[in-house]
Amino acid sequence: MQFADKQALSSLSLAVLMALSGALVGCGGDGDDGGADPFLTDLDISAANSETVAHATAASVFAFSGAGGAVPLNSGSGVSALGTSARVSHHAASGSSAAWLPQRVVDALKGAIRTDRAQPLAVTASPPQACAVAGTMTVTVDDRDNSGEFSLGDSISVAFSNCQDSTQEVLNGAATVVVTRIGATVLPSFGARMRLTQLSQEAADGRHGIAATGDVVLDYEQTSASSEKTTLTADGNVELKVHTHQNYSDTVTLHPGFGQQSFYESGPGITRINAYGLFSSAAAGGRVVVEPLRTIEIADTEFYPMSGTVKVAGQGSLVLTVLSSTSVQIDLDADGDNSYESRQTQTWDWLF
Repeated sequence: MQFADKQALSSLSLAVLMALSGALVGCGGDGDDGGADPFLTDLDISAANSETVAHATAASVFAFSGAGGAVPLNSGSGVSALGTSARVSHHAASGSSAAWLPQRVVDALKGAIRTDRAQPLAVTASPPQACAVAGTMTVTVDDRDNSGEFSLGDSISVAFSNCQDSTQEVLNGAATVVVTRIGATVLPSFGARMRLTQLSQEAADGRHGIAATGDVVLDYEQTSASSEKTTLTADGNVELKVHTHQNYSDTVTLHPGFGQQSFYESGPGITRINAYGLFSSAAAGGRVVVEPLRTIEIADTEFYPMSGTVKVAGQGSLVLTVLSSTSVQIDLDADGDNSYESRQTQTWDWLF
């Protein structure tokens, strides 16, 4: 799934959307024990639910990042706001929900903060803009302090209506970003609070889909002309409804504090990701904690990660080990004795 490059405002809105969309993984729940909250119950991970847990883990770990980060390009004074285009096109070709990139929001904000162009005062909504293939996108800029430039407290909202920027995916829903911090201008850094409202991305062929609702806190820092660091943290419960062609459908909830840090270096073209915190799976019926055992690494030239290991633990645990950019190993330790009762290898397309 991809969002084709647009000019300025267009690209900005897409970014906001994607960031937000990517940034969440959602709610869910099926109640048990007469109304008891299943999200307060540590999941008993077993052979019966291990595949469901594996799918939910992929959704939680990669919802913030998609299957890759930004592609910073030196544009004289810093990272280009259109840097993700080449990478996202790979996801579009694969039709995978792994194309959810919060980095889109980061890129949009970088462009807005760094630009010298004057912005209209107060609240200005653009007319609906045609998406590249079909549908529309509407962007609203709220210049809260009437400064005529992007500053603290300003917000950008974007709404999609059956928007197709490629023939592989369809976007609907809305996202809003409010800037909470602006740092240095030579190497930009900023913070923002993001809200997603039924922001959804569906593969046109129905193989993958994701819809996000919730609030996320973003912290971004460009650490050099060719590197950057992004931290995304769930601010309250973040809900993501996800489905794949493997008859997998779930509502996954990222609990408050669930976070992800990603580091990108344009020299080697590698994004490194660590995700951590609690999430719940409605389909599995409980909560687990995810922790990185080995940093996930994703090359610009690949659809999916090429290395890394994550562990999810409740009552028992599951370890997902990246074997290559096409396959993943899934190990189950149902009784928590640090030995595996089962092991299977699956493709990324099967997992996410």
